[in-house]
Amino acid sequence: YVCLSCRAPIAADASIVARVRFRGYKGKAALYASTLNTALAAPSILLMDTGAHTVQECTCARCGAYLGWRVARAHEASEKWKEGRFLLELALLAE
Repeated sequence: YVCLSCRAPIAADASIVARVRFRGYKGKAALYASTLNTALAAPSILLMDTGAHTVQECTCARCGAYLGWRVARAHEASEKWKEGRFLLELALLAE
């Protein structure tokens, strides 16, 4: 997957952890184990349907386009499996 704005490589299909039921600000999203060419913002707390999460906004390191966020900490025990993973908005990526 590449950044829709500048075509920088962002993530490999093999790094997808989960593709179902995730939504970002722009619509459908997928959860990735790792990314390339991304920059992270300072952590902030985001309240979601599944509870509070400490997240870091994830942007393209090349052009600065918003891509999604990294889950730095899940505050609910049942959501801990998301920690360290990246929720990337599919509308902002190209294959």
